Amino acid sequence: MRWIGFLLVLGVMAASTDADRDAAVALAKKQLSAALGVSADAIELDKAEAVDWPDAGLGCPERGKMYAQVITPGYKVLLKADGKTYAVHVGAGRAVVCPPLGKGGAKRPRE
Repeated sequence: MRWIGFLLVLGVMAASTDADRDAAVALAKKQLSAALGVSADAIELDKAEAVDWPDAGLGCPERGKMYAQVITPGYKVLLKADGKTYAVHVGAGRAVVCPPLGKGGAKRPRE
């Protein structure tokens, strides 16, 4: 009987994780769509993985801003549009389009 309960809990956790992942991907597509000025339908998912961001900056903080120093669960989402791959970090109900490596001064859309 214990095993059945354990398996049910695992099944509920997996369903919740899938729903969270899908919501994170949708939010990432919406944010990238706004940043690029293209339809979300023109954006393809490459990869999405769960991560714990070290702070509220979601792994790509903007220069000059302060962020709460709290572990923030979220997702690193890689999306493709117009032959380019973009990293969008999601957590705490928001998504941030990260600048490409080596482009720390790149502008981001307003949130």
